Formats: sequence, C-alpha cells, structure tokens
Amino acid sequence: MTNRWPSIQLGDVCTIISGQSPKAIFYNEDGQGLPFYQGKKEFTKRLIGQPKKWTTFVTKEAIAGDVLMSVRAPVGPINQATEKICIGRGLAAIRPHEEVSRDYLWYALSWLQPTIRGNAGAVFESINNEGIENLRIPLPPLEKQRRIVAILDEAFEGLDRACAHAEANFRDGSEMFESFLTDLFTDPDPSWKTTQLSAFCEKITVGHVGPMAKRYVASGIPFLRSQNVRPFEIDLTDVKYIDDKFMRELKKSELRPGDVAIVRTGYPGT
Repeated sequence: MTNRWPSIQLGDVCTIISGQSPKAIFYNEDGQGLPFYQGKKEFTKRLIGQPKKWTTFVTKEAIAGDVLMSVRAPVGPINQATEKICIGRGLAAIRPHEEVSRDYLWYALSWLQPTIRGNAGAVFESINNEGIENLRIPLPPLEKQRRIVAILDEAFEGLDRACAHAEANFRDGSEMFESFLTDLFTDPDPSWKTTQLSAFCEKITVGHVGPMAKRYVASGIPFLRSQNVRPFEIDLTDVKYIDDKFMRELKKSELRPGDVAIVRTGYPGT
C-alpha cells in the first residue's frame, strides 16, 4: 500500500457488526435456520468453508461479501462470507460502504492483518468493535481501487498456479519416497541386523491418558492429539492448548525437536 492516498479509519467507511452467540439450545446440525459460525475454525484461503452448525435463533447477521474477522484467539485472520449467516462472539463482520470496493477492502485488510493486535491484557487476546473501527487503511478513488484489485487478482492467480505446480511436484516426490522406503524395508540387505527400538532410543514414553476437556485453554503450549499427527508431519490446524502449570505435570510426555511421534490409537503407527 502507499501513502499517496488518505488514511481512513475503517469505521468511517465500513459498518462493523460484532458477533453474538445464540444459546446452545438453538443450535442444530440438520441445516435448520441460518448457517452459524463461531470463530475461524471454518476459515479457508478466502471464502469461508461449509458450516458445521446452524441456528434457528439469529443474533447477529453477516451477508455475502462481508469480510469476516476473527476477533479472539487469534485476532486478525479474515475470510469472506458467501451467503447470509449468523456470527458468534469469535467473529466480526466488516461491510464496506459505497465508496469502498468489496475486493479492495479484502486486499487492504489482508495487507493490514499482520499488524492487527488485540487486548493482550485480558484472559485471552481479543479485539472489540471500537478497535476494529479504529483500524486505518489507505483509500484511493473508487476507479483506482478497481485497478489495484485487477492487478492483484492477476498476480495472485499466477501465484496460485505456481503453488499448484509445486504441490504436484511435492506429491510426486512423496510417492517416490514412500515407494523407496517400502522397497528398502520390505527386502532389506541380508547383512542388516534386527534390533529392538529401545536399544538405540534415549526414551520411549506415552502421552497423557485422561480427561482433557476442562484442561484446554485459549492459547499456550500446543497439546498434540492423534488427529494432529500426519504422515511425515505435524498438523497444527486444529491444535488444542494447555497452560504452563499443566505442562509441568506432563513433563514425561514433552516432545522436543527431532522426536518422533507415533499414533497409538485410531490409526496406530502413523
């Protein structure tokens, strides 16, 4: 973005709708009422994903084209609504006035996102309606906004093609690697010896066993579950967190860089 254009507070050119969660008795998973989104769990690269819940009692609405911002744990990530939805307390909807192009607003907030901060002094970081209204974006004339959007759309389309090509190469490489491992360990060299894992590992331990629902906190130390362990990687997309105090109780289950995590239940051996 550039300083050639005036810097405008978001509240002067957009309507900000803070989310409010209906009571749980109005939730359903049968498609009754409006799609309900509580936070960023269904966020994708840009357009919000399919809903997991609906509500028959609507508190605050967002409409197609509104920018949805995560306002608590974490603060700042954005997505875009594709239809009329109900938003919970973890989201705010940002609706541009006529002097702001919807797509320009998306790019402006994408540029601003890394600098958005909430109230870190609270139990968990969050940002309120006033905090969003006070965010500032450069605002060129509407025609210039459209030209900026066209340039950025073209650039990101090219980037998407390059990423798709790189991902295809990665998949091909992964398949070759897995094939090599299968051949290597299915038919090993006759001179190789078979040794128990414990003979060359410093420590083999298991994760925490016991109820966890009341132990999770909004942010802190990642607590890995079986669904976070993927072949050759750890997926933190839907990770849960614990605090330092509980972590000290689980010292024997601590993972360090380079440790190998193996799933014991569900899909053992992953």
